[in-house]
Amino acid sequence: KQLGNVSSQLFYFWPMIALQNITIIGNGSVGQYLQRNLSLHNYDIKVVTRDRGPSKSFQEKLASLKGTTDLIVICVSDQAIAEVSTFIGVGNAPVVHVSGATPLHHLSDKHAHRGIWYPLMSLAAGTNPTFTSIPFCLEATDEFTMQLLKQLTRAMGATAYEVDSEQRKVLHLAAVLAQNFSNHLYELAYLEMAKAGLDFELLKPLLLQSVSRLGKDHPAKMQTGPAVRKDQNTIHQHQKMISNQDTLEIYNIMTQSIQKRHDKEL
Repeated sequence: KQLGNVSSQLFYFWPMIALQNITIIGNGSVGQYLQRNLSLHNYDIKVVTRDRGPSKSFQEKLASLKGTTDLIVICVSDQAIAEVSTFIGVGNAPVVHVSGATPLHHLSDKHAHRGIWYPLMSLAAGTNPTFTSIPFCLEATDEFTMQLLKQLTRAMGATAYEVDSEQRKVLHLAAVLAQNFSNHLYELAYLEMAKAGLDFELLKPLLLQSVSRLGKDHPAKMQTGPAVRKDQNTIHQHQKMISNQDTLEIYNIMTQSIQKRHDKEL
């Protein structure tokens, strides 16, 4: 399979790599999701978290990982990835992180095997997507780490894509625009409907239809609504109805953006 010029080819000639013990650093939503699902596939999972009481320090725990695991997966905030990687004891186990926005070089180069295992999916608390539905974007400093991550991804039934740090930054931006921003628009629509006593369920068939059409054609060709039609009467009615100034500003910006894009298309 291909994602643009990003390869998802899996190299089956590479010998199986021994992988049983996996250490997850961090206990946030992504860490918990990986812990839960990797355990279901009979991997032995160890979780390392920051101490909240008088016990062995976090740094000491990380330093002692040397030689005790086959793979170390850092699941902490982007800002903490570099520091955490410096605390990990030097061993043969690859050290990888799961961030979409943090480059590979943020992992300490004292580790011979470094990589990225980025799940392109929202894994927020309360969500539990099937592992097989998640595209995993991989990058590594060496072929051994790349093949280990491909082997793990394949064993979990998911799809692996080789995506370098520059490509992944664009992919992360695209995910923010397409998913994070659209979800904020859903919230604004929810609030407008709630003020009128309307159930948000009414919108779901329309939203599901839009998502189902993705990939079948260029998004510009699927654009509908008063902005693309230049229906100024409807646009003015909508503007008068919106009492929240932030929502009105977003409505105006989106309307102008759609019209500019389609003026270029024409």
